[in-house]
Amino acid sequence: MSALLIAISVFLILAVVFILIFRWFACSLAVRFFHDVLNAELKIRSVGLFSVRGISVQFQPQHTLEIDRIWISCKILNPDLPRFLALCVGEARVRFDLQEPFRPRAPKSNEQNSKIPPLSPSTLHLLSQVINLTVVLENPRFSTS
Repeated sequence: MSALLIAISVFLILAVVFILIFRWFACSLAVRFFHDVLNAELKIRSVGLFSVRGISVQFQPQHTLEIDRIWISCKILNPDLPRFLALCVGEARVRFDLQEPFRPRAPKSNEQNSKIPPLSPSTLHLLSQVINLTVVLENPRFSTS
């Protein structure tokens, strides 16, 4: 009996460690993607099981997108959703300075050569059929500074 209890506790500890490592790895990939591909700085305050809180994307010092919370919801938990699964976006703020013109950051020369080739139209069509996601935006706020 004690061997079974030890095996279960070791399994649970390994599962928790795996989840923590996966969350760290997913956040690191997201930050790197935003930096390399979108040329923007991504900051994430906290990551839950099916939610992310405190997202800030800074494209320029004067151009920032802030999202309080992004989470995945299900029609079973929220019957008002139009689809079975939905990506819900909480309060969002777009901040930009009207005095400062928008100039995209200059990409690094090494990044130009390492671009991933685009997906074929048939692959994109297949992905659009497989991934059907509804985005729900709650309480959007737009402000200028």
